[in-house]
Amino acid sequence: MKKNVLRKDFIIEIKKTMGRFVSIFFIVALGVAFYSGIRASEPSMRFTADQYFDDSKLMDLKVMGTMGLTKADIKAIGKVSGIEAVEGGYSKDVLCPVGDNEKVVHMLSMQKNFDQVSVVKGRLPEKAGECLVDEDFLSYTDLKVGDTVTFHSGDGEALTDSLVTDTYKIVGIGNSPLYISFGRGSSTIGTGEISGFVVMDKASFDMDVYTEAYVKVSGAEEKTAFTDEYNNLSDAAKEAVSAIEEERCAVRKQKIVDEANEKLADSEKTVNEKSQELEDAKKELESGKSKAAEELEKAKQQITDGEAELADAKQQIADGETQLADAKAQLNDKQAQLDLAEAQYEYGKAQLDQKEQELADAEQVYLSNYSKYMPIITAGKEQIPAGKSQIADGKKRLDEELAPLNQLKDGLAGIEDEISQCDSEIAELQKQINDGDTLYQEYTKISEPDRTPEQRVYLESWSGVRQGLEAKLAGIQEQKAQLEDKKKGLLVQMNQAGFATEADLEAQITSLTKQKADLDAKEKALLQQEQTLAAQEEELLSAGRQITDGKSQIAAARSQLDSTKSQITDGKAQILSAWALLNEKEDTLNASKAQLASGEQELADGRSEYEQAAKEAEEQITDGQAKITDGEKQLTDAKQQIADAKAEIKKIENPKWYVQTREDALTEYQGYGDNADRMRSIGKVFPVLFFLVAALISLTTMTRMVEEQRVQIGTMKALGYGKAAIAGKYIGYALIATLGGSIFGVLAGEKILPFIIIYAYMILYKHLPAILVPYHMSYALQASGIAVACTLIATIASCYKELAAEPAELMRPAAPKQGKRILLERIGIIWKHLNFTWKSTVRNLIRYKKRFFMTIFGIGGCMALMVVGFGLKDCIYEIVSLQYEKVQFYDAATYMSDDISEENRQQLHDYLDQNADIKETIEARMQKTDVKSASGKKTLYLMVPSDNEKIEDFLSFHSRTNKDEVYSLKKDEVILTEKMASLLNVKVGDELTIEDEDRGDQTVTVGAICENYMSHYLYLSPEKYEELYGVPAEYNTIIYSVKDGKDDQIEKIGTKLLSMDGVLNVSYTSSIEGRLDDMLRSLNLVIVVLIVSAGMLAFVVLYNLNNINITERQRELATLKVLGFYDGEVASYVYRENILLTIIGSVVGMVLGNLLHRYIILTVEVEEAMFGRQIHWQSYLYSFLFTVAFSLFVNWVMFYKLKKIDMVESLKSVE
Repeated sequence: MKKNVLRKDFIIEIKKTMGRFVSIFFIVALGVAFYSGIRASEPSMRFTADQYFDDSKLMDLKVMGTMGLTKADIKAIGKVSGIEAVEGGYSKDVLCPVGDNEKVVHMLSMQKNFDQVSVVKGRLPEKAGECLVDEDFLSYTDLKVGDTVTFHSGDGEALTDSLVTDTYKIVGIGNSPLYISFGRGSSTIGTGEISGFVVMDKASFDMDVYTEAYVKVSGAEEKTAFTDEYNNLSDAAKEAVSAIEEERCAVRKQKIVDEANEKLADSEKTVNEKSQELEDAKKELESGKSKAAEELEKAKQQITDGEAELADAKQQIADGETQLADAKAQLNDKQAQLDLAEAQYEYGKAQLDQKEQELADAEQVYLSNYSKYMPIITAGKEQIPAGKSQIADGKKRLDEELAPLNQLKDGLAGIEDEISQCDSEIAELQKQINDGDTLYQEYTKISEPDRTPEQRVYLESWSGVRQGLEAKLAGIQEQKAQLEDKKKGLLVQMNQAGFATEADLEAQITSLTKQKADLDAKEKALLQQEQTLAAQEEELLSAGRQITDGKSQIAAARSQLDSTKSQITDGKAQILSAWALLNEKEDTLNASKAQLASGEQELADGRSEYEQAAKEAEEQITDGQAKITDGEKQLTDAKQQIADAKAEIKKIENPKWYVQTREDALTEYQGYGDNADRMRSIGKVFPVLFFLVAALISLTTMTRMVEEQRVQIGTMKALGYGKAAIAGKYIGYALIATLGGSIFGVLAGEKILPFIIIYAYMILYKHLPAILVPYHMSYALQASGIAVACTLIATIASCYKELAAEPAELMRPAAPKQGKRILLERIGIIWKHLNFTWKSTVRNLIRYKKRFFMTIFGIGGCMALMVVGFGLKDCIYEIVSLQYEKVQFYDAATYMSDDISEENRQQLHDYLDQNADIKETIEARMQKTDVKSASGKKTLYLMVPSDNEKIEDFLSFHSRTNKDEVYSLKKDEVILTEKMASLLNVKVGDELTIEDEDRGDQTVTVGAICENYMSHYLYLSPEKYEELYGVPAEYNTIIYSVKDGKDDQIEKIGTKLLSMDGVLNVSYTSSIEGRLDDMLRSLNLVIVVLIVSAGMLAFVVLYNLNNINITERQRELATLKVLGFYDGEVASYVYRENILLTIIGSVVGMVLGNLLHRYIILTVEVEEAMFGRQIHWQSYLYSFLFTVAFSLFVNWVMFYKLKKIDMVESLKSVE
């Protein structure tokens, strides 16, 4: 019977408190879902990728050799212990035309048992000349299935040396498991960055050896990728394959040497045969040369004698012609000079005539103006003195009239001011007397015993004070009467002067002042007229002087022209006489030239015959000599080639194998693993606080429930129910709500959250075909167990506390807490200004401390989670801009081979120095090395710039915490990046050891620790490097920046650099930024999930706490309604507390979120990068606004519950 009653009561309790039951259910569900879902995201990411790799048969190891791999090498690798399968393959980097540019693509042979390509459109290649192209690469080109594309080698060699053809038909579009993201790797051709891949049938390659081998490790398929088990298995197989490297490379070298020696032996035999044939040809040529030389010598002597005679005659004629030409030239010069002089004479005469006419016209105008204006000017000058005299007399008269009038006016104005002042003083004194009398009358009405000492003193002294004030008043009134008498006297004077009123006086003064101003204006106009007349007179006289000077100048010029005319006439006569003599001499010279021409023709015919014979002989000899020279050169070249080949054969070293795991060989493989590790790090920290908040709120809810039902517990205990039976109701209630929430949270959380997170990463790894999200029971059991334990322990503890009391005590409600004065009440200036509702609100908050702190913790925890979510976004997203705008701000780095020649190095510098788009460059040494400290050993990049000062134009060495603290490279210290300093646990002044197998370990002192976010660097000055190693640094890197607005030239410059000898690679900052942006963009949805989850928890927490608050205070709120409070006033009474708690909790959450954020950032950071440390103020604002919004929404929901409170409850007996 009792069991049935308890069962019914249990069911009724759930229905009755469905809101509380559901809130516990959802709080636990949220906590469990978030904890298990986030924790399960990391293994789900690994399972998803591993399944794709297994389905596509992705290789476990990749082996490459510097001299390729033979079929024997492939067989040898296959026999290594731990290797399940191996297959050889071919690859080559080529250039593919894309519009006006050429992009680097990586050609791959299609494998039978490895790296299966998924076809998106079309089909796989089936024969030579067909290819399948990367889907991502085609997305930004115009190429499509069915198109034909011609590739280029990019290194100057014919592509057909390694491929059967350079033109291929696109038969398919697809994706390869070798490329799971956007990165395609780097190359030594083109821009240095591979843009896509092309898969072809092996028949398309024309190579003697394989370029690489793909290896499957035994048992690796059963392991999950990115786990330690898989990595250990791969590493073991890598070591096993590396063990046969030395033996196989020695065999490969010997085979290459034997083949080369065999070819050299055949070449040497051919060279010896050709050498004997060349000696026989030399002897035959020498015999023919001697015979031809004798015959040609005789003919040459005859021609030489005839040429000598002709030469003498030619010389005589030439001398005559020269003399004649000189004479003609002299005459022509003289004639030209004479013609020029005559032209100048005529021009000068015309100019002089023109000037003479202009002067005559000007003189006529002057005489006319003089006779017209001079009389007027003279008359005007005579009138001016009379006008001046009249104006002076008028001004004097006006001054005499104005003086007495102004004096009278000023006197009246002064007296009126004094009278006004007297009136003010009289009024003030009269007021003092009246006020004193009034106060005196009031004091006299007070009985003598009730008067204060001050009042008694006032009554006794007022009579004397009043007499003094009246005496002072009489004196001022007398002074006023005197002033009024004086004013009357002045008015009498004004009337006597003919002015009835002061206005008439003022009008007269104004009139006289205006008349005086008119006279001043006339005087000024008269002076201006006087100046104008003087200027006009001077202008007329100046014009007359100019005309007189012009006449004198024209007369002098006319005399000089007449003298020039006479000289020209004499010169013309002399030139005509000289021309007659020259014509006579020229006729004699022409006759001599005709005789010489006849002799020259005869000699020319003889020379032509001689030259023809000599030419034929010379051609025969030259042809023979050329053939012999070519033969000798060919023999020399062949011998040199043989010698060079022998030297090269001696230099041949053992080839080298590169055995790579997936992490080494695949561009984005390690990045995916790092992202999974990052989720694992987030899952270790973030969900814990989330779950803790949810668990504590559930604990509080159950504790409050037991405390609320103490009367029922007492009743049941009084009725004979046992403690276990009574406690079982609440334990069952908590267990069902918690277990239900846990199961729902596991089912939903471990499916939805991992799916969303992996889907977010699909932005970066979009070729993963399917998302796998299996359930992980370990995380489910952990979350559920903790949730159930927390709730049950709290419920059992609360039941134990209540059940320990007697039934009679339990059946009475718990005594309310004793009211106490709070701290704020002691601050009167604040407390007195608070109204009743605010005082009540503050007292309620402090009175119920448990509720206060739990609410603060709940809201603060949710606020902290949102701050952490937004803070993670801030710190992760800003590392790209911080690294490449504040720390490293160059545009590209060119990496050179260690054995680059000085000629090639200089060629690089010449190109960069002469390029107009380059802003500046600097050389540096960059090498990867190990450093160790007392805390351990790490790998970083050692950078040695060529110039300690110039490097500051490319890098900034400064402190992260104090941007103004800037460092520079010193000769005796080094600069270490911040993340590496943290990993090595070193600080400024500590020592580091740089490990170097060839030159020995060196110890350096850390002089500064600088801000850096991507990779790790140790910066040394060139002086310090030379001090450590005894030799100057060999620079293998050139860093350069382009001018503003020339960013489009960066890759073009890189392409040109890669085409030069000795350049290994070019790294572009923009490409690195792009890849980082893509990677960080995939985190965006993950961060959103964290923020949304925290927001949901905040909403549920606020709802639950408000629900408990209203339920506990139902009697109090009903009483307020009975007292006349409206629903809105009751709601504001509760809302005021909620808003205050929300604000306080938000402030606490900001502090807690900042601390938690610092810890999480350090936890989720990968070793190769450092995230930012600063949370932007906007993140605090967004978190606060979300929390306030949730609080307002909950208040709105609670309003309807407040309206339903029954006022009758307050009338029921407390007992």
